[in-house]
Amino acid sequence: MLAATPTALGVLAPILVIGLTQAPLPYARDLAALVAICLTTAGLLVSVTTLLLTGRDLGKMQTGMMDCRGKALTDEANHWALSGLLLNLALFFLAAAFVAARLS
Repeated sequence: MLAATPTALGVLAPILVIGLTQAPLPYARDLAALVAICLTTAGLLVSVTTLLLTGRDLGKMQTGMMDCRGKALTDEANHWALSGLLLNLALFFLAAAFVAARLS
């Protein structure tokens, strides 16, 4: 569950941003960028945490300090976290570029 959260946040951010940009608010685009930055930051934090935890567990499994029966699930969680990291990183830079363009 923790491993899929960054990917879910990365998918949710553009959906919310598109919805907010259509809202009849005077600063809807700025609000959308703020929401995107907040969601992608949360996604980045969760994905880095998941990568650290799965990396530690995989290392313990290789040395025999941890039972290897969960290796397949831990490896899959590592892949989910990596995809979430890349997705949220791209969206974070996109939102940050939008904010920088609005401020200049």
